[in-house]
Amino acid sequence: MHEEFKEEVAVLAHTRLKDVRENQVVFYGSSSFRLWETLSEDFPELDVINLAFGGSKIIDCSYYYDSLLGQTKPSKIIFYAGDNDIADEASAETILQRFKDFLQKVDSQFAEVPLTFLSIKPSPIRAQMLPTIQKTNELIKAFLEARNNRTYLDIHFAMLSEGNVRPELFTEDELHMNPDGYSIWTAILRKHLLLD
Repeated sequence: MHEEFKEEVAVLAHTRLKDVRENQVVFYGSSSFRLWETLSEDFPELDVINLAFGGSKIIDCSYYYDSLLGQTKPSKIIFYAGDNDIADEASAETILQRFKDFLQKVDSQFAEVPLTFLSIKPSPIRAQMLPTIQKTNELIKAFLEARNNRTYLDIHFAMLSEGNVRPELFTEDELHMNPDGYSIWTAILRKHLLLD
């Protein structure tokens, strides 16, 4: 089930993990992070490492945890996944359980390291799935509210206009973001990380 990512994960492990340092901010998850080409420029104050791999679901992030995130020495973990779980028609409850399973792995190794879950974004290609996306976000937000060092960060509603998706924030595939979309994420994350 996870074989499609085997080569990409091997390349990530070989190229990025060789330079792992103490106190890096680790970005982990799916292609919305993987394609964030200006990540280091957007957070020049931070020592960031991007270990995201494209097309991954939360279960894939769990499967490759030991190969990727588990090999780091983070000061903070920023996590984005769930988009592809939605596309795979998983229910909000199923996605929540997948996230709980993932978080168990993180808790066992990095209980004292702050983890931030970025809410699942509203993309034009998945506009008809907005109810499931929003329900999933609500379930994960409620789950994290009672946990130490675990934060839900909403980027979802900032990417809507009067409740509707904003095509101008996305590339031609209507799924991945253009620089305007990433600028919204950058502003929200910078405030969350107390950089501004």
